[in-house]
Amino acid sequence: MLGVSLNSSSIATYDHLTQTIHLKRAEQPDLVRLAGAVNSPGWDAGLVLVEGAYKVLAPLAHETRHWLDMNCSIRGLRTLKAIFELQANPVAGTPPVKTLKQDITLNHFIERYEHRDLAARYPWQVDFSLSMPRAHEQIEHISLCFYGGQDRNRSTILFKSPIYLGSLLETCAVYQEQRDVLPLFLRDGLPHGARGEAEEKALGFLKDPSAPEYHAIIHAVSIAARQPEAVHGIALAAGLCTLLLNMPAQMLKESCRRVEDGLGSRRYGNGLISAAGQMRRMAGVCPEAAIIHSVVNELARRSTAGALPYSTDLIFDLLPFWRKRQDEFFERSHADFVTQIRKIKGPGYFHEAAPALIENNQWLMEQKSLSLTMGGLPNRPPIIFGDGFVLKGADAFEGLVPNCESADNSAAEALLNIQKLDPKGD
Repeated sequence: MLGVSLNSSSIATYDHLTQTIHLKRAEQPDLVRLAGAVNSPGWDAGLVLVEGAYKVLAPLAHETRHWLDMNCSIRGLRTLKAIFELQANPVAGTPPVKTLKQDITLNHFIERYEHRDLAARYPWQVDFSLSMPRAHEQIEHISLCFYGGQDRNRSTILFKSPIYLGSLLETCAVYQEQRDVLPLFLRDGLPHGARGEAEEKALGFLKDPSAPEYHAIIHAVSIAARQPEAVHGIALAAGLCTLLLNMPAQMLKESCRRVEDGLGSRRYGNGLISAAGQMRRMAGVCPEAAIIHSVVNELARRSTAGALPYSTDLIFDLLPFWRKRQDEFFERSHADFVTQIRKIKGPGYFHEAAPALIENNQWLMEQKSLSLTMGGLPNRPPIIFGDGFVLKGADAFEGLVPNCESADNSAAEALLNIQKLDPKGD
């Protein structure tokens, strides 16, 4: 079953075309109760904190990470540039249309699990596949395909999800919930069993076959590293995606070339295929997916002796270009971010916000880690609650919500729909 829009969640969304965060199920009273439980705890503070974590904090962490990756990373800026160009000139056939379809609407090709098929029980097997739509626009993409644990020949795909900007964002956002929200359940005074329930819910989400876009990359990396998704596996996956989101374009290109140069041929079926040629083709379709494919293969090779725990050192070491060059990466990433944001011809509110976005990026890169926390982020965006209440962000973003309220993106949205060319289906 084909997927739906990224902005369809009934819980919370980050809107790519307006850069705004919407917590649909949370209202101002929920935030007030949560603040009271933290600052002036009463007899029911534990219950209120648990409710607030689920209703306010988890979706806020998730969507704020989306905002951060779109506004404060090199890869996000590239997409924002295309968004601004399309908004200024919403005409079919222009370069931004193709770019944005590849970046944010490939979720159309997610094939979700049908629950009546009981063969999709976790754990699954996963593999990479170059996919070309048969009945829609010919947008070639790389998908992660999932198979039943007992399907040794991998004969039946249970569900699959493309690897693209959207799935990188979801990997980081799901991790951010675990990084910044789950530790709250370790506090004293919480209801009995709250921590166990929170961990069970988090694991259940990662094992939900109907939502592959949120965990596809996590599973591929975790399986290769022989790690449970909830601990080192998810940190490895999110760390890798963080590296790719913040990698300057030229360095990403060089990374792909170095991987390609180190590959030869390998046996596949009844003959040999060129692993270097396969890498070259994948890099031409989506360089980030090509790097993920290479890293998963290397993780599998290294984990034959046992599980590989998360570390920033490990992630850098998996790519030949980055061994012993971590400090250089963070410094060059920030310098390139500054260069790229100054080239963007965006609306007035974005230029007013640019210094704050640069400060955020510098703060992130100065952590010199791929395991990011948002605690202490210098400049936070405004948050729009379900009842219309706006939690004020940094002064630099004062123009963001008014711009969102006055913007008409209907023409741009229509141009980004994936077109069906044939009634037979994909």
